Amino acid sequence: MDINTLRSQTEKFFLDQNFDVVKKAHSQVFDLLLRKKEIEWTIALLADQASGLDYLKAFEKGLQALISDKQHESSTKEKKLALALAFDSTREGRTRSYRRALNKYSNSIIFEDLRIHLLLIQDNRDIEQYAPDQVNQFLRDLNSLIARKKSRS
Repeated sequence: MDINTLRSQTEKFFLDQNFDVVKKAHSQVFDLLLRKKEIEWTIALLADQASGLDYLKAFEKGLQALISDKQHESSTKEKKLALALAFDSTREGRTRSYRRALNKYSNSIIFEDLRIHLLLIQDNRDIEQYAPDQVNQFLRDLNSLIARKKSRS
């Protein structure tokens, strides 16, 4: 999934929840800033990449950008952070996917400590959302999920 499709599907997900979309011009990683009343989402969009190493680099860059945003937050709004990633290649167990990056963080406290949500965007327009306290369990179950998907194919 390319960045434009990923952005479009993520925007629609939040527009359906009555959020307003604001583009962040000063960041190459933050593709979306969304607001509704007292809630503000900052989202790093992680599209499909050309190589396995590029997937890992994109994931790390997205996390770093969210960490940096968290350190510089000054908003009075309730701030929510999320990584939104193209998930079909990972769900299908392809070599080129976010699987290695996600496995790397399966025992990390970063999602829960920094309150980072995970949004899994699929080509069929389905979006799975994991709250910070659900992310680690999902990551620990990821390999089993992929194995079940492959066995059904």
